[in-house]
Amino acid sequence: MNVSNPPEPGGFWYNGHMTQKHISIAIPIILLVIILGVFAVRYHVFAPATDTTPPSGQIPAAGPVVLLGAMVCLPHINTEGPQTQECAFGLKDNNGIYYALHDSDPTYTTISAAPMNVPVEVTGTLTLEKSDRYQSVGIIDVVSIKKVDNDPVINKPGSVMIGIGQSKTQDGVSITLNSIVQDNRCPIDVLCIEAGAVTANVTFRMGPTVKTFNMPSDEVPQTFQGHKISITKIDPPRMAKVQPDPNAYILTFLVDRE
Repeated sequence: MNVSNPPEPGGFWYNGHMTQKHISIAIPIILLVIILGVFAVRYHVFAPATDTTPPSGQIPAAGPVVLLGAMVCLPHINTEGPQTQECAFGLKDNNGIYYALHDSDPTYTTISAAPMNVPVEVTGTLTLEKSDRYQSVGIIDVVSIKKVDNDPVINKPGSVMIGIGQSKTQDGVSITLNSIVQDNRCPIDVLCIEAGAVTANVTFRMGPTVKTFNMPSDEVPQTFQGHKISITKIDPPRMAKVQPDPNAYILTFLVDRE
């Protein structure tokens, strides 16, 4: 008769089987491992993504915009795990805010020809619409993109860019661009004898003093409350066969002390 050996003290197996004692110890351990694994998976899958939304005060209002920044590939919202290698063209502005870009040119040459990772000025119309894939607060329907690293106009101290219906303050003077009354600029795709100008309806405010009038861009600076104010830049450029959108204008004003 074959007599089995008794289990050794502290031994795990008896006749090739787990002892009752060790089964009672192993089951709770296995259950604990399973529970911890479930919680780990749930946290990884369902944990909220990091909020990449910038403060609302830094995001411009929807509508015509001129933004300074650099052309980049938009970063993904989810930066964990495998990443696709495509480049979704976008703008990272000087406040670190990302925007998706849509080319208003059907040939897509405005965006595709723009330099990457250098200072640029993007002119277009902003729609506030978050992406579910990329870090972006909205989409800019692009009219023009140009390098501005050495642009003496927009980088000059005292300059401020204002769109239709917007108000901005420079050196204590609030300027509101109400509308464009006339645009007789020479189109950039036509050879002209004179450059032409625009006439804008503007409102200046400083304290209790308010002045609303039509301001030509090609005349001497306007004087207001000890300041000289002039129009130094007009966007977007005018084309021969395309009439500018009346709400797409953005003017750069220069405010100097007298």
